[in-house]
Amino acid sequence: MFDDLGPINLCREEDCKIKCIHRVHSMKLRRLRHKPNESRPRFTSKKPVWQQDAPEALTESVLKSVGERPTMMQWIQRDVRDDYGTVTDRTVYRHVRKLVQEAKLIKLDLGLAFAAYIRPRSRLLADPEALRDYMLSNVDCLPACTKESVF
Repeated sequence: MFDDLGPINLCREEDCKIKCIHRVHSMKLRRLRHKPNESRPRFTSKKPVWQQDAPEALTESVLKSVGERPTMMQWIQRDVRDDYGTVTDRTVYRHVRKLVQEAKLIKLDLGLAFAAYIRPRSRLLADPEALRDYMLSNVDCLPACTKESVF
């Protein structure tokens, strides 16, 4: 009678109400172990605690690297590596982008080849020309990086 049933086709659910050997239930009859909106257990890392990632610490490190003066992404990445440790540029950029979306940082377009980031409470935000002059005086910028120079 059960010659055509292989071990893979037998029902192995622990809470199945049918007590005899039978085929696997169709998907419509199977009960979900987790409700669709119920959160499943999170993945826990097998690394030691001191080697695990700490996203909150990385976010704090990004915030510490951006101050009252405009800062470019390369400077932020350098400061985060010095403070937090080894991290990829893409990860730092994701945290900066998240902070910009949460309005904890402001992304400035100063008409240069790069963007600058600054805190929202900075007094320098009132004078965009001073921001641009500050960045040009602190960055080794070729004439090709400004919008005015077109070949």
